[in-house]
Amino acid sequence: MTRGPGSRVVIDRAAIESAKREWPGIEIDADEFTQYVTQRVLDDANPRAALDELHISDLYLACACARGDRRALRELERRFLCDVGLFVARLDPSKAFADEVTQLLRHKLLVTGRATRAKIADYRGRGPLAGWLRVAAVRVARDLIRSRDRRTPIEREHGDELRPPIPDPELQLVKGRYGKEFRAAFQTTLSALSPKDRNVLCLYYLDGTSSSAIGAMYRVQGATVRLWIKQLRERILDRMRSILRESMGLDTTEFDNVMVVVQSQLDLSISRYLKKRT
Repeated sequence: MTRGPGSRVVIDRAAIESAKREWPGIEIDADEFTQYVTQRVLDDANPRAALDELHISDLYLACACARGDRRALRELERRFLCDVGLFVARLDPSKAFADEVTQLLRHKLLVTGRATRAKIADYRGRGPLAGWLRVAAVRVARDLIRSRDRRTPIEREHGDELRPPIPDPELQLVKGRYGKEFRAAFQTTLSALSPKDRNVLCLYYLDGTSSSAIGAMYRVQGATVRLWIKQLRERILDRMRSILRESMGLDTTEFDNVMVVVQSQLDLSISRYLKKRT
């Protein structure tokens, strides 16, 4: 590999072909990939030496993932993200913890924002992609543990979860009478969600990620994600209805009126709950 004119590196054709054989079916334009590599070595004191040390095949996969290539995302899952549990086992060997770290890592690496790129583009190819992902997974795991340690007691944490932007007399009345029951039901319901369900809700409610973008992460259509969100809301509401019916002891008419208020504030409640848990 050499450095070409105009601050542009020249990658041996054989290196690109080798990367394509490593990841069959993943196609990146040679000029685009060359530019991608160029951006990762030009600031080096000795770009040519840096080029010779790059893990080109791993960079090829990372480049494709950063572009949202579905085959590349599947390969990232199959070859690397499946090992997250091994990466973080010394911190917490449970499957639930590994699943949650995997979801958070996937979000961190692959989701783009209005002014941000996918973090997997930060991989510069100076070492194996597996090692870079191991470090990233451990960092996510440690952040998750620290966030759990900082969580406040439920009574303080969710005391205002049903508060609307503008005070509503009926809502304030319901909260005043049944606030404790609401907090307990809401905590029980959302804490029982799977890591995947929580991650989908975080992407949708906190990050404003489109259903199409979420679908690309999970290799499904945007319509499927919209159905997931609809079903999750229904499950949350049904579970809260079941818990509150047992704990509040109201007649049918009064209970139905209370649930109308709960349903009207459901999206706001979910958003505030998730924001405080992240």
